[in-house]
Amino acid sequence: MCVGLEASIRSLKGVGDRRAGQFARLGIATIGQLAGYPREQLVELLGKTGGTLWDYAHGIDDTPVKHWGERDPIKTIGNSITFRRNLQGLYDIRIALTALSDKVSSRLIRHGL
Repeated sequence: MCVGLEASIRSLKGVGDRRAGQFARLGIATIGQLAGYPREQLVELLGKTGGTLWDYAHGIDDTPVKHWGERDPIKTIGNSITFRRNLQGLYDIRIALTALSDKVSSRLIRHGL
């Protein structure tokens, strides 16, 4: 996807609601405004991610290009969930833990791990 300097900051990979809010507090709403902001200040305010996003605004990305369908090796497999209600007692916890463990073990098997 090609976006221009007047495109919303949200068009950049890695900019969600939280990060967009941080940029808004700095007066940054577009990619062009981000590109015009001093990189060093962004790094100081937002850490390494600030510098990376500044690079993206300038079209700088040294991520290796991959073949279609090529994926990075899996580093972790996990599962999390927010329950609709508080778990009460060992029985509830065992059922929840068993369900989560089953999902993780299925993924491990699917990836040959």
